[in-house]
Amino acid sequence: MDSNENINIATSQSSINDPFFRYKMPAISVKHEGRGNGVKTLLKNLDQISKSLHREPIDLLQYVASELSVMSMHKNDDYIINGTFSPELIQDCISRFVSSHVLCSLCENPETRYSVKGKKGKYATLEKTCAACGATDIVPDHKINKRIIASMIASKK
Repeated sequence: MDSNENINIATSQSSINDPFFRYKMPAISVKHEGRGNGVKTLLKNLDQISKSLHREPIDLLQYVASELSVMSMHKNDDYIINGTFSPELIQDCISRFVSSHVLCSLCENPETRYSVKGKKGKYATLEKTCAACGATDIVPDHKINKRIIASMIASKK
């Protein structure tokens, strides 16, 4: 049975341990497939996690793959990373994603939305704006930021 946990429990400065906290996400559920060099880890509930974070599942998948330095793929409704990884290690990667790309740096609420600052191209910067307190903050630099910016620009066309 999948358990739910508080979204911002992962941050070191957060002390919210309230079972009735309204911002929750499911814990990651994985399945290992294959043998030898073909072993893969299937992230079974990445759709539900990304939905609770209001982020695209492919962004979350690529963040996890980047942090683990492995290849990833999205085939049909499956999110797969190459190699065998424990749920705890993947959950730790997701917690880092939440901390850097989801939570507001001021109020620590996950009610943020992305926006692009600057020129729409090489020098664009990814920002997150909090719907709860109105704070705007630059998302820390990461490999997936370029992909997020490109998908945001493409969706506006």
